[in-house]
Formats: sequence, structure tokens, C-alpha cells
Amino acid sequence: MKKFLPLLLVAALALTLFTGCGIDQAATTEKSPDQTALSEATDIVLSNSGGDTWTVLVYLCGTDLETDGRFASINLQEMMLATGSDKVNVIIETGGTQQWAIDGIDPGQMQRWKVVPENIELLDSQPLANMGEAETLGSFLEWGVESYPADKYMCVMWDHGGGSVAGIAVDELHGGDMLNLKELSKGLSMAGVQFELVGFDACLMSTMETAAALTPYARYMVASQELEPGTGWDYTAWLNALAADSTADGLAVGTTICDSFYAKCAAGATESLATLAVTELSKISDLTLAFDVMAAEMKDVASTADKLQPLTQAIVRAENYGGNNDSEGYTNMVDLGDLTLCAEGVLSDTGDTLLAALSEAVPYHVAGDGRQRSNGLSVYVPLAAAPDELDQYSTLAATSGEYLRFLEGLYDWTVPDGVVIVEPVYPTGESVPAVQQVAVEDIEMAQALSADEFTFSFTRLNNP
Repeated sequence: MKKFLPLLLVAALALTLFTGCGIDQAATTEKSPDQTALSEATDIVLSNSGGDTWTVLVYLCGTDLETDGRFASINLQEMMLATGSDKVNVIIETGGTQQWAIDGIDPGQMQRWKVVPENIELLDSQPLANMGEAETLGSFLEWGVESYPADKYMCVMWDHGGGSVAGIAVDELHGGDMLNLKELSKGLSMAGVQFELVGFDACLMSTMETAAALTPYARYMVASQELEPGTGWDYTAWLNALAADSTADGLAVGTTICDSFYAKCAAGATESLATLAVTELSKISDLTLAFDVMAAEMKDVASTADKLQPLTQAIVRAENYGGNNDSEGYTNMVDLGDLTLCAEGVLSDTGDTLLAALSEAVPYHVAGDGRQRSNGLSVYVPLAAAPDELDQYSTLAATSGEYLRFLEGLYDWTVPDGVVIVEPVYPTGESVPAVQQVAVEDIEMAQALSADEFTFSFTRLNNP
């Protein structure tokens, strides 16, 4: 399967509900990203969604997908076959892999290319850099925006995806390093513009946490909740559609990407588990607020055994993605809507409010017969997790302090000192406003249940 990041199994977990193995996020742990995210106003140029020119910036981190399967080169060839337009520039940065199938692409350099009819034209070469670093992404985006100004900008992230904690873009030349969500947000901010659309041709990245990280810097997101097949998106189809109507906005382009991706999967008989969704990022602040309120109720429910058991049963019934079992490992990505629906007998109207906000946030999505319970966005739910993964989630991706307190009540785990939750913001003027931050230490702690208060026990994974 394309773009699934294999996750390291670490230890057995002996319990009735959360059973299995955790994830080794060593590459993420080794880095020291800014833990507070954007807290000061940042000037950005808003997208001119009514304009008719586009610059599409493709961050093509080839990794083992290219080395072993030539998948990046196949998608590059699809771009070359698309109908050209003087209204649309497609600009690519290549790197992150040991070798390229297309002659002329040098794996020893960061190279920038322009798609021309049936070919790519080399624009610039840079010293090799780690594509799992924010500065590498930001440098490319800043250069692309300055070199190819347009009414609307699109950023396509191509590579492995690992969900809310692992992030995106595995650079096999730099120890498998990846962009976590804080780094992704920082890289996007360096472009100085609001993207009309940010897309992930990668697995598992259609999450509430990803959307929150993108919210200040884009109008729409298109991404998959589930694993993607090796063929990825149909670049010829959606670039042809964009060339035919460059006045299209991010929702229209995202819808075309979804439909053409599903048709491509159907042609390859991989449509049953296919998912792809368009998220309207201006709606994410309402969604994260609704989730925070629902998480507060979940925290209260978890304080008594008779209420906790039906809630945990709802968690394991909810649709999940990427494999969550002993043999495949645990991605811990669960459909946010299905989780809420499964828990409707436990929660009050906080669940109804969340479902309404989710429906507003996801204006379009496709899903195969095997994923009909998909609602477009996943959320991190630790079906099995080591303490260091919970630490990483809290510092890199969490959108709700109440949810972190809920997790404290389930596990022998404590939110690290100094964790701050940053509210997603959406620009309405010429700058991104300063955001509000909530220190988790100011949120009431959950009451943990002792083992003799219920018939099943939660035992955290030990680090290997």
C-alpha cells in the first residue's frame, strides 16, 4: 500500500479493551520543535479565490516509495501528460530518496522543476537538505511563491503519512525524519500567503489535528483518512480540470481530486477502502471547540466505572484506519463522527453539537463500500500507546486540554509540564491574529479509576 508508514511494535499490552502494541516515534522525539506554535501576529497575503491564476507547489519526497516502486516518477509522468495552461504553473521540489526512475533527477541534490508539455524543466538546484524539516519545506514554498506569483496557491505534500502524531514526509536520506504537525505549520507559514488548498497525497492525514495545524494558512485541505493505494491521485485528471477552469476555488479543485482519485482506485480494484475528503478550514475552530466540550463530558464519564465501560465499548466499535491490531501495529486514528455516533447513548447533546460542526467542516468526501462509516476526519484515539507517544501527541498535535485530561484518567500517564493548547485561528483580514493559548495545567484533572473499581484494567505500554 502506498504511503503507509510501517510502525514499530514495542510491547504487549495485557488488558480487555486497549490491547496490542504501540508506536515508536523516535524520529519525532529527537527533534526540538517550538512547543507553543504561533502566538504572535503573522502577516500573510490572503488567497484571491475569485482569481484565475494558480501556482501548484508539489513537495515530492520520494523516499522508499520511489526507490522501491517508482511511484513518485509515475505521478510525475501523469503531471507531464496533463493539458498545459498559461494560467496554471506546476512547480516541483524533488528529494528524500536514494534514486529516481526519471533520468536527470539527481538524488544528491534538492532540485526544483517546472512541468512543461510532456516533460519537466529544471529551474534550480540546491544542496541536499532534510525534507523532514520545516525550513526545507518553507524555503521551497517561499521561493515558489516569489518566483511564480498567482491569485491562488496550492501545496501538495507527496509521501508517506503517519497520522496526527507521526506527520508527513519520510526522508530516507536523513534517518526517516518526518515533518510533525508543528513543523508542517511552520513550513507553511514561511510562504507568506494563504494557500487556497493544501493536499496530502499520503496515508492517514485527514485528521482534525492536521486541519487545526493548517487553519491559519489555507482555505481548504484534501486528504485521506485511510491508507492510499500505490497509484495515488490521478494528476492528469485533476490538472486537466484545473487547466480547463482556472477560476475554480479550493473546494471545486478538491472535489475533482476526490472524484478522480476514487475513479482511479475503482479502475485498479482498490476502491473498497478508498477515502478522500475536502475540509473547509474556516470551520475548524468551531469543530475543535465542540470537541473540547465533548471531551470535558468524556472526562466526567470516565470517572465512574458504570459509565466508562459503555464509552470504551463505543471507542472500539468506531471505524478506524491504517490497522489497529497486534499484527499490523497501531496507528490510533479513529473516525471522529463514527466515534461520536457510537457513543451517543453515553454522551449528552455535546455529541450532537460536534456532529453538526463536523458536517459543516467537511463539505465533500468519498468513501468505498468498506468505509461507509467514514465522515471525513479522524481523531487520535490511543487504542494502544506507549507513554512517549502520548507525550508527543500532547506537545505536537493536541487541540483539547480536556481531552488530554480524559486520557490521563485512562492511563497511568500525566500530561508533560508546560503543555499549551493553541486554538486554531482563521484569517479574516490581512494578517493572522494572535491566538489564544490555554495551559493544560489550568484544566481540572480527571479522576483516575483504580483497578479494583472496574472489571477491566488499562495498563500503559512500557518503552522498549
